[in-house]
Amino acid sequence: MIITLIVWIGIVVSAYFVHDKNMFFIIAGVAGISLGSSQSTSRSLMTSLTPAEKKTEFFGFYSFFGKASAILGPLAFGLISSMIDQRTAIVSVAFFFVAGIIILTKVKEPRTL
Repeated sequence: MIITLIVWIGIVVSAYFVHDKNMFFIIAGVAGISLGSSQSTSRSLMTSLTPAEKKTEFFGFYSFFGKASAILGPLAFGLISSMIDQRTAIVSVAFFFVAGIIILTKVKEPRTL
C-alpha cells in the first residue's frame, strides 16, 4: 500500500510539470494503473487486518472514509486551485498521500504464512 502511495506522490508531482498532451496521457495511464493497484491493495490489507466477526462493521467504516476522501480531496484541490492555481493544487493533494504513508507506518500487519 505504501508503494502505491509513493507512486501517487510521483504522479501528482509529475503532473505539476506537464506542459504537453503526450506527457499528460502518459501520466494519466500511470494514474489509472495506480488507481486499480491502490483499491485492490487497500481492500486486501483491510481484509487481513479485520477480525472475521467484524468484517461488515469495519468495511462500513472503510466505505465511509472512502466517501469522505472523495469529498475532502476535491474540496482541497478546488480551494487551493481557486486561491492559487491548478498546478499548486495538484501538488497539494500529495499531502494526503504523505499523511496516508505516515498513518500506514503505524499499522501492524499480521504475519501470514
